[in-house]
Amino acid sequence: MKTILNYKKPAFWIIVAVIVACVAVAVCFLTNPPSNTHNYSEVYEVTPTDDIQEKYDNEEFVYQKSHYKAADGTWVCEGYTYKYRLEITGRLNNAAKSTTYIVLSNLKDITFDQTWKASGLSSLMSDYFDPEDAVIVGNKLFS
Repeated sequence: MKTILNYKKPAFWIIVAVIVACVAVAVCFLTNPPSNTHNYSEVYEVTPTDDIQEKYDNEEFVYQKSHYKAADGTWVCEGYTYKYRLEITGRLNNAAKSTTYIVLSNLKDITFDQTWKASGLSSLMSDYFDPEDAVIVGNKLFS
């Protein structure tokens, strides 16, 4: 009885601090952490225009199209899904450097000849890849 009769209210600032702490704990426990909704593991963005020459000079890949590897192992670019990511290397006649093209493809066997024509060096539309079959996403030049 004496304890109840001698009860003193806690100071106002203690009540405010307890309420703030309870709200902070509630927010932490009632929210979910952000999840990887995109479900991809490797992302390749388009190389900025200002960096292209430096990348070629350093014999690094230059990406013309954004693409990523999905969680199931496929590759995605511009809404199309591809089974393979191929690196196709060769040298054009009288070229000073060799070229490696990165091709996302549903076809397992693509030659260097087919690839360089499809890269924009051919005037025949039949030399270009159907987007459902393959797409060139990047290249690099090297000695």
